[in-house]
Amino acid sequence: MFRSFFPAPRIFFVTALLWVAAFMALWFTAGGWLEQYLSLGPWLGIQPSQADPNPFFNADRVWLYQYVIAVGYLFCVPWYVWGNNRRWLRWSVVGSVTIVEVVYFNVQISAWLNDWYGQFYDLIQKALATPNSVTLDQFFGFILTVAIVLTVNITILVLNSFLNSHYLFRWRRAMTFYYMANWKSVRHVEGAAQRIQEDTRDFVSIVENLGLSFIDSVMTLIVFLPLLWNLSSNIHELPWIGPVEGSLVWVALISAAFGTALLWSVGVRLPGLTFHNQRVEAAFRKELVYGEDHEENARPRSMRDFFKNVQRNYFRLYFHYLYFNVARYAYLQGAVFIPYIAMGPAIVTATITLGLFQQILQAFGQVSDSFRFLVNSWTSIINLISIHKRLVGFEANIPKDGIFANDYDDDRYQESWDKVPDPPTETTPVDFQWALVSEPNGNPDDPNGYITVWYDLLDRVRFPRSRTRSTIFAYSADLAASARAAMDAIRAGRPVTATLEYFQQPERVALVVMGVRGASGEAEVSHGPHDGPESRIRPVDIRIEVPSGG
Repeated sequence: MFRSFFPAPRIFFVTALLWVAAFMALWFTAGGWLEQYLSLGPWLGIQPSQADPNPFFNADRVWLYQYVIAVGYLFCVPWYVWGNNRRWLRWSVVGSVTIVEVVYFNVQISAWLNDWYGQFYDLIQKALATPNSVTLDQFFGFILTVAIVLTVNITILVLNSFLNSHYLFRWRRAMTFYYMANWKSVRHVEGAAQRIQEDTRDFVSIVENLGLSFIDSVMTLIVFLPLLWNLSSNIHELPWIGPVEGSLVWVALISAAFGTALLWSVGVRLPGLTFHNQRVEAAFRKELVYGEDHEENARPRSMRDFFKNVQRNYFRLYFHYLYFNVARYAYLQGAVFIPYIAMGPAIVTATITLGLFQQILQAFGQVSDSFRFLVNSWTSIINLISIHKRLVGFEANIPKDGIFANDYDDDRYQESWDKVPDPPTETTPVDFQWALVSEPNGNPDDPNGYITVWYDLLDRVRFPRSRTRSTIFAYSADLAASARAAMDAIRAGRPVTATLEYFQQPERVALVVMGVRGASGEAEVSHGPHDGPESRIRPVDIRIEVPSGG
């Protein structure tokens, strides 16, 4: 999932965290000293004026952005010298840094806007209280300043969205062809097509969105926590509690912690149910796909049973989402009024201005939303856990020495079909029961024909739960002739045996599946009914032994 796109992912992400921590420490300890020698602020920064006393792009901000940009892109340099997986370095390393830089820039815009709103609403309050105390030039000057800043911000966000789309598709492309290079090892996993086509797409999208949301939340807390702590000095007491230092920060933290604990407790079963839901959907879809080519599949009775399984799981999922959504929406709606309640004494005693009220409201919203990251993202996290479980099980079928290719024009992928050995096969005696021969007829949809054989496994020691099963084999004249001879023998009352050549899908892999009764503690490698060794058989060929005699 990560190794196909990022260079040495475990080292990459740990190094990124250490890099950020080291240069944050350098900023707070020696940033002022470095500014004297390295800052471009004196040349690029906008000087304060009466019309714009707090310009967005002042000398201090120029130095901050210069430092952040330099630190970010310096992190990219070592990966061009050290590390593997160079195919996607520009996207996985430089692209990731660029996207994170834009998130940081957007948080800084939010912090500046918070200060701007405070000044703007104070200006409005002054103008409304004292006529002609504010000139029209001052009023429009405020609006022009924010319009310029927002224009730049919107442009950057649009370009970043375009970059994001390409970034996600490249990651999906890397995952897809890493799996396809090992297709011989995974193609027999039930739902293999869905894992490659659908789960890769959803995984990269959810991981990127959650990752950026988390980074945005952390950056917002770094910027807005000190601001909200300082603004809390204007709230002299909390209702029913009294004076508390940094009161609004504690209110936001306790409110978010309560919501997180509430939704985790009521939604603990949902990841497992969503995981199980994909299993029954995969079984239903696979039967339909088989039914497109073979009339023996997708029969009314079997489709009824498959769909009843889908229906049963969805109805159970709807029930659990019912009470989860009650708790979720009740909490989110109630949380809207928390800052108003916390500021109640200050509002009724008029100890804060309208501008200060807006500043506090905006800062409290930013901090509380960041603290509520898990609450706001819980549905996405549920889906991600489910997809991750499916992909872990899927990847368990890839050998440790599998082919590492991660693009469609990678030579290793182009040569993978010949390099990946077929799984080792075994043989076992079976009881032949019937066959259906479909001759080649030149139809473009089925030019080669096929032979469907019904049989039962005879080795009850190894396959104690075996029952009659059918398998579709590729057409060959020899197999067709022996199948017809075997059916003649069956009509004459003579028993027919055969030898099945097959390989077995790997055993179950250990996974934690929360919330699904009877499945907790492990999950199957694929999405079929793996009740025993006979269900893991993947037939390759069959040799029918026709008895002689009349």
